[in-house]
Amino acid sequence: MWITAIVFAIVSVSLVPVPVMFFLIRGERAQKPLTDLRTWIATHTKLLNVALLVLLAIIQFGKALNT
Repeated sequence: MWITAIVFAIVSVSLVPVPVMFFLIRGERAQKPLTDLRTWIATHTKLLNVALLVLLAIIQFGKALNT
């Protein structure tokens, strides 16, 4: 249980500094890839939400089967 919480915390916290570090390292060359990523996320929001809900459903089914 603790390992899951630690992994979740590390992944959650690392999502913020990764694009910032990418920008700091690459400078202006990072502008286009970051803009493209932002556009992709904006156009595929529904797909990302469905994927997240499916993942949560799988986790819940796994918990239910283990009890």
